[in-house]
Amino acid sequence: MQSLEKAELVATTRCYGNCGTCYGGGDFGPAGEHVDTDVLLSRAGKLAAYAEKGLLDHMALIGGEPLTHPGLPQLVSEYTGRIPITICTAGEPPGGVDVEPFIGEVEWNLTYHPQIGDAYKSLAGKLLRSGKSFITALNFLDHKSLIALCEEFGSVLPSIGMPAGDEFAQYVRGSVNETNYFQWALAKKLKIERPGVPVMAVYLNPIDLRFTRHGPDHFTVPYTDSPPARCWLVGAKEMNIAVREDGSVVPCAAPAQRHVPPIIRSIDLIDEIPGNLSEAIRTCGNRILMAKRTIKEYRGRRDKDDVCDMACSKVDWAVA
Repeated sequence: MQSLEKAELVATTRCYGNCGTCYGGGDFGPAGEHVDTDVLLSRAGKLAAYAEKGLLDHMALIGGEPLTHPGLPQLVSEYTGRIPITICTAGEPPGGVDVEPFIGEVEWNLTYHPQIGDAYKSLAGKLLRSGKSFITALNFLDHKSLIALCEEFGSVLPSIGMPAGDEFAQYVRGSVNETNYFQWALAKKLKIERPGVPVMAVYLNPIDLRFTRHGPDHFTVPYTDSPPARCWLVGAKEMNIAVREDGSVVPCAAPAQRHVPPIIRSIDLIDEIPGNLSEAIRTCGNRILMAKRTIKEYRGRRDKDDVCDMACSKVDWAVA
């Protein structure tokens, strides 16, 4: 039986960046709310039990900004021995938890947002000084924003001990144009290395404006059939789920999780996650692919983008 690659667990809708590529709705922001710590621990426990059956590879804690959640250190302490944990963060938030006690116990996926760049620099510097490798994601909307963001990020690198900033920006600028930038970014996973310093991998993530809270056609929360919702990563080799703040489980990763009907209506109402979850996601994904073949514009591709423009909100995903 195929395992799920990742389960994203929403710890909070509280954040402080007002980021232009944010997928969250009006409930995300400084007034967002934390998932109750006991509830969060219970959900993490069910994901850990699923991993112990060989059905899940790792758990990613997301938000909002998960480092604002006061129960995060307890969750890490209780579950790092049962399931690999990644924390997805924009950096150290004002008044956030102290990361020093568990900085080496988890994996780190950072996202650089210029408007809260100091938060990124603070955490990235601590990771590098502690000898911890990590991923940095750069989210962009189009060719122009990709170039601007990479130049800005290049100027930040020396401040965290990575002096290759100019080379990074020049490499990106010299490699992309208005025609190839999207596919180039999807295909590239850049590494920034310096002798004696941990490797930083940089992922360049093109974001569909329709998924962002600032897009003119942003999908409503909760999901709606119009405009059609899209399910990220269905049909790809790796399969993911996300546990939203209300406990519903959706068959996709963060970019689409605001907009897709749940495959589990509430993780809080079941004793354990059904063992056939990956099979159910694959079955529904195949139905979408077959439906896509009936559309005149279909060109025979089975890639992520080809799947994602189907109206996944019309599929009955529910298994529990």
